[in-house]
Amino acid sequence: MKIDAIGDGETLVGLDKASLISIERTVCAAIAKTVNPSEDMIPTDMPHDSFASWVKSINRTTPVEIFTTNYDILFERAFEAARVPVFDGFVGTHRPFFYSECLEDEELLPKSKWVRLWKIHGSVNWLLENGTGKGRIIRSSPADTGELILPSHRKYDESRKQPYIAYIDRLSRILNAEHALLITCGYSFGDEHINAVLYGALDNRPTANIIALQFQELKEKDDLVREALRRPNLSVVGPNAAVISANWGHWQLTQPVDRKTCAFMDMGFDSNAMPEDGGSPANRTDDLTGKMRLGDFNWFCRFLKAMGGAFG
Repeated sequence: MKIDAIGDGETLVGLDKASLISIERTVCAAIAKTVNPSEDMIPTDMPHDSFASWVKSINRTTPVEIFTTNYDILFERAFEAARVPVFDGFVGTHRPFFYSECLEDEELLPKSKWVRLWKIHGSVNWLLENGTGKGRIIRSSPADTGELILPSHRKYDESRKQPYIAYIDRLSRILNAEHALLITCGYSFGDEHINAVLYGALDNRPTANIIALQFQELKEKDDLVREALRRPNLSVVGPNAAVISANWGHWQLTQPVDRKTCAFMDMGFDSNAMPEDGGSPANRTDDLTGKMRLGDFNWFCRFLKAMGGAFG
């Protein structure tokens, strides 16, 4: 980060340290405004609602743990609408504050009926409170300042770094458990700090597995594909191709989709990769090729909702 590269009185790209900090604040404020639209601007049917419906429908013996780098509160909104209890590391009822100790002690965490939501890069509804003698993170109404949105990993003061560090430690702890499974959707593996945790866990725990659902088409020379070709416990699933058990290949059906199978198949796999009215499945196709849809968060959530309580 450029802010860390200069000292007081120095400049970089024609800007002094104060100017760079001002730019960062402006960027954070712009992000906060973008991810916090007015209620009437949010569609009535969001993929997050389908995800919340699926979570509510499945029988769980362990909590669902969600790690997200998004700053918005769409998950919180959807879970509350579905009456699914959520815990995010904040405690209290007046001005809930971040309580890192609960992420380290399983006995302090809510059990299987809850969703645990960890927002690694901050949230539009977090604020830095300084009136208690030292800074602490509280959860409040969404703010346009974006002061607790972390677009970089430079050396923030300890209070700002605390949630990030606690969430990353939590991610590492979960992935280093026996037979851990992480499914990613919408994460392009562009954050080297998170990648270090993911790849480290896969290398240290052969029983851990990651399934990376990708929105963009894959190429055999992509960095993520190369990482997966070296790790049989990292599966990368793209629209056009995948790496499964360290083997690269393009999607191809063993038999055409027909009226009996299209309703199920087309939920996760576009059997002819052609535009369809309203996303409705094709009744019949002789094509054996198509595109995997699960890297699209919308289709992924529709797929989960359609499965209902089949998985739990």
